[in-house]
Amino acid sequence: MKIYATRTKKEWGTTTQVFLNSRVQVDCIWVHRGGVSSKHLHKAKSNTFHVVSGELLIDTWIGDSQETISLGVGGSFTVPLNVFHRFRSNTFTIAIEIYAAARIQLDDIVREEKNT
Repeated sequence: MKIYATRTKKEWGTTTQVFLNSRVQVDCIWVHRGGVSSKHLHKAKSNTFHVVSGELLIDTWIGDSQETISLGVGGSFTVPLNVFHRFRSNTFTIAIEIYAAARIQLDDIVREEKNT
């Protein structure tokens, strides 16, 4: 088990990895008002979002179907592996992001868009 406090700036805000072991990764994310992540999927892990403050919108795509989930404070949503998704916010938002897998692979992301 490793405990981190590694902060990374992104176009949409900031992420801090706070925990990592072979099956779970936990990040705290700060999303700027108007921040949007790239549309992407994870080949080997699910991605759970839990909102601490603000509101997080999660867009998912399965085949030709697109859905938007709106999460307020205390709300959670899990994106299964191999599902294209992105998150965005219309207000400053703090959320916990939990990745769970049989084995964490830091390079398992497939981006459909370039925005990080």
